[in-house]
Amino acid sequence: MSNLASIGAGGFVRSTASAPTRRRSAAVGPKLRLLCAHGLLKKVPKTRRQVTSNGRLAITAVLTMDRTSIALLNKAAS
Repeated sequence: MSNLASIGAGGFVRSTASAPTRRRSAAVGPKLRLLCAHGLLKKVPKTRRQVTSNGRLAITAVLTMDRTSIALLNKAAS
């Protein structure tokens, strides 16, 4: 808990994290909502979100494309 500095007004803990770090952290919620809206994630009651079967397929495809070189993809396509 090195990012916790002190307790601020209203009893909230104030973070010493930099502004870009806080911005990145704040951007996670909207991205999760977007994935839910597209059906890649679903909210299971009393649990955290879970990846749907379509989401698993899409994530696997994206990660495979990211890890594969363009030359190899071109060779496989021809």
